[in-house]
Amino acid sequence: MSAEPPVGPLASLPRITLDRLTFAESMLLATELLGPQADEALRRMLAFSSSGSPSELARNARLLTSRHLGNTAPVALPFRASRAPRPGPHRNRTTSICCWRCCPAPT
Repeated sequence: MSAEPPVGPLASLPRITLDRLTFAESMLLATELLGPQADEALRRMLAFSSSGSPSELARNARLLTSRHLGNTAPVALPFRASRAPRPGPHRNRTTSICCWRCCPAPT
């Protein structure tokens, strides 16, 4: 835990920072979230797309339907992260793809 400076109503609450998961840890979490009905390729896609973020992995797992898990519906490739792009000017001009990390929230 780390102490935060006393600013705002929640400043006195303790905060923790989680390290990124390794790929093996992401695979274990994907297996726990998706269950035994999901095949390994789907679990690998989910683990890889999360970039080690447990919350993103869980968010993306919730997007999958029972048909995806049962291999009766295709998963669109490349598998996209769960957050939709936000409109706004790009701060990172090296790509034409807008993402939630580089663009401001819509107003």
